Amino acid sequence: MAAIHGGHMAHKPCPVCLVDLDDLSKFTETPIIRTVDESQALVKLASAETRREKKDQILKASGLREVTNAFWNIKNSDPYQALSWDWLYNYPGGLGKHLIKEIEARLAVMKNKREVQTLIEDR
Repeated sequence: MAAIHGGHMAHKPCPVCLVDLDDLSKFTETPIIRTVDESQALVKLASAETRREKKDQILKASGLREVTNAFWNIKNSDPYQALSWDWLYNYPGGLGKHLIKEIEARLAVMKNKREVQTLIEDR
């Protein structure tokens, strides 16, 4: 993984930006983009801590892990800029939330099972 981060259930699950887990569906807001310098500084700060709780506090706030990313050392590159925004990371907390409401609303107005089955087969 080019942008070693805390994973899809992290407080900051996106490998590209610093959007909060609870804000994944807010498409009108522009999130802060991750940077190599900031990530390196936070991992270095966490590594210097002796208490696990303090390390976790520092890393969880930015969705990082205590790992030195090899891609940070490649000249004239930034792994966070190289990665594209991933639609899939957003579905569980973003678009999916809206899509399921639309699907439920459409199914609710259908009169019977056969009508639902026909709709599914036609797709």
